[in-house]
Amino acid sequence: MTEYKGYKIVQGDGNNSRYKQIKPDGRGSIPTALLGLYTTAVEAIQAIDMQESKSKQKVKSNATKQSNG
Repeated sequence: MTEYKGYKIVQGDGNNSRYKQIKPDGRGSIPTALLGLYTTAVEAIQAIDMQESKSKQKVKSNATKQSNG
């Protein structure tokens, strides 16, 4: 198990034990874009980074719209 930016990267269950899954660290949920199976922990980490950059861009965009409007 690997922890990265508030998420846990764990082995898949049952027939998916060769793959990695992203789980929340503690209680809560994860964005739907992170649901699924990854072949390596590195791919899962890249998906987390991509999701965080998208959400930061969206927040920045919304803040700009509100300040201009």
